[in-house]
Amino acid sequence: MNPVRKFWKQFLIITLLFVGVVFASLMVRERMSFRSKASAPDVPPQNAAVTDVSSRSFVVSWFTSIPTTGKIYFGTDKNQISHVAGEEKEMMSTAHRVEIIGLTPETDYYFLICSGDDCAAHKLYALPLGKTDLNATSSANVQQGTNLAINARTTKEIKLGDNVLPAFGKVAFKDKPREANLYFVLKKGTELSAPFSAFIILDENGEGGFSVELSNAKRADLTDNFAINEEQDELKIMAVWISGGVVKTAETVFPVSQSMGIAEKIIFEEKATF
Repeated sequence: MNPVRKFWKQFLIITLLFVGVVFASLMVRERMSFRSKASAPDVPPQNAAVTDVSSRSFVVSWFTSIPTTGKIYFGTDKNQISHVAGEEKEMMSTAHRVEIIGLTPETDYYFLICSGDDCAAHKLYALPLGKTDLNATSSANVQQGTNLAINARTTKEIKLGDNVLPAFGKVAFKDKPREANLYFVLKKGTELSAPFSAFIILDENGEGGFSVELSNAKRADLTDNFAINEEQDELKIMAVWISGGVVKTAETVFPVSQSMGIAEKIIFEEKATF
């Protein structure tokens, strides 16, 4: 065979093989991408709550029956929600907590919840109006749709308390979840503070630790700091977690004077108390 013809024949065969490999690789990648998108779960959020409201930020937390990613879409115009905030942790989980920061004081912000990798319009959820406080949480307190965005209003500029009052301790869950949200409320007789929260990752035994700053607590109406009396006030700790795809809750109460370094391990097991 003519050497030139032989060269071009070999070149053509190698080229066709290369193109075939590249095409097959692209098809596999496209199929995997399609499967990923097709299998992205449409998981409604449960027990959603707004906490830690300040002049520059607020926190939205919720749960899903299976591990997913989570995002919050927000903005000052409920018809044009163009900003997005994600979770600090880079993993899928059943407990979600997103802090939205860099906000303007005394401003209404509208937001929608996204659970899952595919945040298309039909997978955004909102809390109904009037259901943004922790005491109103339930397993059915979210609605689906892009026109249901609700608002969380930032507070005026409030000077932080002068005293540093950290509350910290260890917790354990009998059914051994891997993550949970803790909600905290200060109690002065019948007066309650606005809720604040913490996300905790637990070990294989369902144990972990928490630390929160009590001096940042606000009054329930968010007009000022909550005036803490260390000797008389109490700290209510509410735990929410997922076990077997079901939301579970439990709570306990400590005197503030004992919460600044809780010596005993707090054991949580389900008690439907809120």
